[in-house]
Amino acid sequence: MTPETAAEVRRPGRPRDERADRAIVTAALEMLVDEGYHALSVEAVAARAGVGKTTVYRRWPGKRELVIDALAELNANMPDLPPAGPTRDRVRQLMEHVCSKDLGSMSSRILPRMIAYRTSHPELYADYVSRVIRPRRERMQTVLRDGIERGEIRADLDVEIAALSLTAPLIMLAMTAPEDRPVRSGDADTLLDIVWPGMSAPPSG
Repeated sequence: MTPETAAEVRRPGRPRDERADRAIVTAALEMLVDEGYHALSVEAVAARAGVGKTTVYRRWPGKRELVIDALAELNANMPDLPPAGPTRDRVRQLMEHVCSKDLGSMSSRILPRMIAYRTSHPELYADYVSRVIRPRRERMQTVLRDGIERGEIRADLDVEIAALSLTAPLIMLAMTAPEDRPVRSGDADTLLDIVWPGMSAPPSG
């Protein structure tokens, strides 16, 4: 390794502490849900995370950047695309993931707050859509486009609208269902039975 290469590999400062990162992100998301964006501050997040505020500032220049990165972490455990197979089965697996969302999860708790911010904090809402919602939609759209290429889905399908029609009703059901009737995997089957006939390619011949 040449001196120039070694200089490129070495980075100034102390290495990042992943535990501190997780604590800060979790604290930011919890404060965003519990108290709202206005009440959130770097100092308050640091206190809740049990770190010094300089630890936060070394990672993020301000609360907006912190919140945007924290929102992106909501997709950290998003499963991989379903493996190759019949398109209907792959679509069904993605819908099952929506049904498995716990209403108490951070992702579910933060959704109503961000919907309210569409008007009061449009830039923050736009970041939420870009960093959280759009990647989820793109996974379904990818599977649908694969289905078009395989000849299993209509070539003229509006992929964006179709993706919404497969997941948005499940999200709405989860948000409005009574506590004694959570969303079930059978709801995905029922919805798919309704939507799939309008998406699938007509029989050849």
